[in-house]
Amino acid sequence: MKPRKVLYVDYHTFIAGGQVILLNHFRMLDRKRWTPLLAVPDEGLFTQEARATGIPVFVVPMKKARWRLFWQAWPATQVLRKIIREQGVDLVDSNCYPANKLGAVAARLEGIPSIWHKHIIAKKRFSTTGALWRFFARFNDRVIGSSKWVVRSLQEMGIPAAKLRRIYYGIDLKSVRKFKSVPLAQARKAGFPVKGPVVG
Repeated sequence: MKPRKVLYVDYHTFIAGGQVILLNHFRMLDRKRWTPLLAVPDEGLFTQEARATGIPVFVVPMKKARWRLFWQAWPATQVLRKIIREQGVDLVDSNCYPANKLGAVAARLEGIPSIWHKHIIAKKRFSTTGALWRFFARFNDRVIGSSKWVVRSLQEMGIPAAKLRRIYYGIDLKSVRKFKSVPLAQARKAGFPVKGPVVG
């Protein structure tokens, strides 16, 4: 079976939590089933690390990624559409909200599915930002939350439950085994259970 191509869109060039998650995802992804591509607004440490995992990187100037600045958002979306067509992309995966404003629209215009990953709890239900999140989520086939609390917060924000899915982050058990066990006294002091594994 031919691998499906996924275009991951991120708005950031530095490495923070969401980018660490995506880099780990790239390293563990089954390349026999999936071919990942990455679109970012500029070069940076994130692009360097992504290329080191063998990921093709496309630089797409995204400016502020705000549709009220149509003259900035539309050209960026058009570039994403061109990448989708030329690379034969099957799915667009936006790694953050600013990226989703462009990636989800580009996917919809090209007639392919898109998903949006939300990594942290949403707290802007009654704000303008909350209304924009609900609007752009309409272009997504699925919105992925990293925990039940993230999914619950998105549902409370007004994103339809039918679109929401909870998918926990994958863990590379080989890398976890490299860490030393925490002494019992230190675990008790930190309030951790002294029996059984702790993942955080």
